[in-house]
Amino acid sequence: MPQSLGTGADKFTWREQWLVVRSFKHQQRQQKGLDQRLEKATETLAKLNLTGRGHKRLSVDETMAAAEKILKTLSGRILVAGRLRNHQ
Repeated sequence: MPQSLGTGADKFTWREQWLVVRSFKHQQRQQKGLDQRLEKATETLAKLNLTGRGHKRLSVDETMAAAEKILKTLSGRILVAGRLRNHQ
């Protein structure tokens, strides 16, 4: 698409060209990292449900607080990776 600047005799027109480069290797690394973070969050949340010997039984409020803490810790990294993934 032609671009221009100025008016009359001082008018200058040019045509812009854009070069877009996409690295599939970079995208694959980003996807692998996101998958690993999601897996870690899932495993950590699942550990909250463990009962039995050596595992403290958490109340509903304690479980919710622990889950929120886990998600808060990991969500920033997951959110950023998700946004990067959506732009690609």
